[in-house]
Amino acid sequence: MNSQRRRVLAAGIAAAGVAFGAVVGVPVVLEFVTADVVMGFNAPDFNVRADIIPGQVARVRLVPDKTGTFVFLCDIFCGDGHEGMSGQIHVAA
Repeated sequence: MNSQRRRVLAAGIAAAGVAFGAVVGVPVVLEFVTADVVMGFNAPDFNVRADIIPGQVARVRLVPDKTGTFVFLCDIFCGDGHEGMSGQIHVAA
């Protein structure tokens, strides 16, 4: 099965409250980039996380195994606005 690939500017999570869709059983590869500070991506319902290092692309692969809406968040304190750095993954059948 081909995977879906999405690129996310890590700082944009704070500004936009990012949400994206996925389908059960279809792999998704998320690519995160940040320009200035270390951040973290954590999607606990899918048991995936990554450090997002300035100047590097952090890739996270997940294969949704259940339907619903699931939260992801930045799990490394990265400065002002950190507490709002979260989003949702909407998984359909």
